[in-house]
Amino acid sequence: MNPPKTAIREKGSKSIKIECNENPKENFTLGLTISAGGSFLKPLVITKGKTTRCLNKFKLTNDVIGTYTNKGWADEDCILIVLDQIADITKNEDSVLLLDQYGSHITRKVNEYAKLKNIIIKYVPIGLTSKYQPLDISINGILKDKAIQKYSNFIATNPDEIYTHAQCLQDILINKKEIKKGTIIKSFDCLKKIQK
Repeated sequence: MNPPKTAIREKGSKSIKIECNENPKENFTLGLTISAGGSFLKPLVITKGKTTRCLNKFKLTNDVIGTYTNKGWADEDCILIVLDQIADITKNEDSVLLLDQYGSHITRKVNEYAKLKNIIIKYVPIGLTSKYQPLDISINGILKDKAIQKYSNFIATNPDEIYTHAQCLQDILINKKEIKKGTIIKSFDCLKKIQK
């Protein structure tokens, strides 16, 4: 989510600088996983830090799993958390996880752990996530648009307040709940092209 780059101003007045007191994007990754059945798994909030104290700024609830890494990006341990979620849902029965080829997704540790959990990992070819990654087909775009709108509305109505990490996460969770099951299911239609 990025702050808006433009503002409405009176004609002839000087340009307006938009001040952002806190950057909610800083070292904050949100990992989303969806199922072909039309539901979200618990989102994974990943932030930069060395202890659980770094998660306090999010005011986490049971709707989210919080973790941290040295750089605030997903590492292979984050992917193991996702694999555990899938195994809990499927009771370790055979399942398939579709991932892009980001470095932490393709490690030996991830692949071996997936096998233990009876999860077959399939990888989207490099450069084709916009065609064959269901989250990229529609879900991420919807969430980004809604996030920008919520952020812009917050800044416009609360110019002296800080848009915190906790507020950002809360808004994303609200936006996620507004996505219909049918929209999630339809996003998997992109995979039918592969089967033909």
